[in-house]
Amino acid sequence: MTAIDSIPDTRIDNLQKVSDIYDWFDPAVDHVVRHHLKVTPGVSRRTWEFAMIFLALHRAGKLHDGARGLALGAGTERLIFAIADQVAHVDVTDLYQADSRWVGVRTDNPQDLVMAHAPWPVPEGRIRATRMDMRQIEFPDDSFDFAWSTGSFEHIGEDADFIRHLDEVHRVLKPGGVYAFTTVVSYGNESHRIPNNYYFHPEHFVDLLHASKLRPQPVFDCTVREHHFNKPSLESLEDFGCAAADGQLHAVVAWRRGTINVANLAVLRKDDAVPKVRPEVRGFAETRARLWREAEMLTRRLWADWQELKPHRSGADCVTGPQYLGRGPVEIEVDAIDRNGAAIDVSVLVRRPAPPLGRRVLATLQHRPGDGPLTFQAQAGLLYALRVARQDGGDAGTIRLRLRRTRKRGSQAGVMTATAA
Repeated sequence: MTAIDSIPDTRIDNLQKVSDIYDWFDPAVDHVVRHHLKVTPGVSRRTWEFAMIFLALHRAGKLHDGARGLALGAGTERLIFAIADQVAHVDVTDLYQADSRWVGVRTDNPQDLVMAHAPWPVPEGRIRATRMDMRQIEFPDDSFDFAWSTGSFEHIGEDADFIRHLDEVHRVLKPGGVYAFTTVVSYGNESHRIPNNYYFHPEHFVDLLHASKLRPQPVFDCTVREHHFNKPSLESLEDFGCAAADGQLHAVVAWRRGTINVANLAVLRKDDAVPKVRPEVRGFAETRARLWREAEMLTRRLWADWQELKPHRSGADCVTGPQYLGRGPVEIEVDAIDRNGAAIDVSVLVRRPAPPLGRRVLATLQHRPGDGPLTFQAQAGLLYALRVARQDGGDAGTIRLRLRRTRKRGSQAGVMTATAA
């Protein structure tokens, strides 16, 4: 057990906030990462979530040798063991089952799965893992001193499910108990209500907190300060054929398929004697305006020259992931290496970044050996993907695709224009 009283004072006044690169420079965050999570400090969104939850529970006085905690949707995360080092007992829950759609929790034996991931020895009986739905917590009232969840809240369902979950946490917490959890804030005009994967507009998010029986902290700080590492960055390079780089790059502010999203922490308390106050959202409008300017600059740089896209197999066809291209003419360069001269169809698929997604085929053009680049007109606010198929129905074989934004209009193959998804 690592002594918790050695954590230096944090300079972060309000922990109910979004992620910011400056948080990694905080002495308390750095200490928790090094000495409790026992990893090398680095710009990792998940490590930020772990450290901030740990700090929130520590600041609330909940991490002590007589405390009992509840982990919700926790899988096999490292935070389980860091917290278990400090308390009497931790109950760990998730949708553990052999055919779970979440690969990391596929098991018939949750206890063995969780303990197999222990990064260091844990006293026998300190941790108990159980299959459980976050909307129906199967423990008695007033059972726990604290609870936490890391990046699970957005996967629960819809608004009624979120509130049901929060009220269930309220029920199983002891009076004065604390719930610290992380989720995702979107810097758009509204929440992206993607089924089982919400990106929350902060006003929607605090409405959910306020509608529950728990008491959130009075301010939700959505300020992301100016810094090179706080600029929107690509969340993954896998679509561009650089999957190995994903382990090295971690976006603080993620630019993902036309959305800007950031991790955030909420800190709520069970204290029914305190009047409910809806949290004040601070710093959102100013931060959103700057982040969107920076995201548009990133988009222009990304597609200024040829950028290879890695297609994925879909039956006999090849399909790329959806990309945000901004506004303007886009060229597609196709290289079908082993098609043996067979003609191929290149379909441009278009959809919105958020529901209703409404994916449809914008146009399908034929490509033959020797053809020049295909061209279509992209519009801001829409996502575009490519599907390549052989006209004779055979396997598309090895396909290489490159895209770029261009000032040219027209092509040997024709021009496709989108008006709406």
